Amino acid sequence: MLFVASALAVLASSIPAHAVGEFEPISHRQMVERMVNCDFTSVQISYQEELESDVVEIADEAASEDQLRCLINQTRNTDFMVIVAPPVAQQYHNLLAEIAGPEMVADIEAWFADRPELGTPPERQQDEGDDGLARRIEAYCGPQAEGAFTREYGVLTFSPEWLQAQVNGNDLGSETLVCVSYAAWHSKLSFGFIGNEKIAE
Repeated sequence: MLFVASALAVLASSIPAHAVGEFEPISHRQMVERMVNCDFTSVQISYQEELESDVVEIADEAASEDQLRCLINQTRNTDFMVIVAPPVAQQYHNLLAEIAGPEMVADIEAWFADRPELGTPPERQQDEGDDGLARRIEAYCGPQAEGAFTREYGVLTFSPEWLQAQVNGNDLGSETLVCVSYAAWHSKLSFGFIGNEKIAE
């Protein structure tokens, strides 16, 4: 199933900004209950092996601002990645940026400031498409970032094979994953996420 996820959504969930110990421990069943309390009716909780992360997928194609704020508040301090259906994705991402954006921007700026050898992260050039920007982000983050992005079903997304190699790799691989993700957020690159249909028990 295809869900749209912004770079911020990926960052806020799959690459933690805080120490793992600060996350609120929560089971899949508890997360389902939270989503029901937020008045969502089509919810799937699964484990995405390529991300090594639990994922909340909201398939409701309509949601109020109160519902989306509830979703953010109930997931923000957990280690669950959140993916929402395309009709509500932009509103969700706007609210997420409003709530978590300032903290995330500070984290990203500090990360790049600690690595001056990388130089300035790419900015989208005039009339530049997503594919061109994605290739420049890969080049900026070094040889291990080559092939980070691909297109599936016509949508720009992380390559599952590349992503799996990073999360299973060494420290340099993890650094590359953070670089690509942070550079994507910095440059406002938009991309999708191809959801895993595995249902968690």
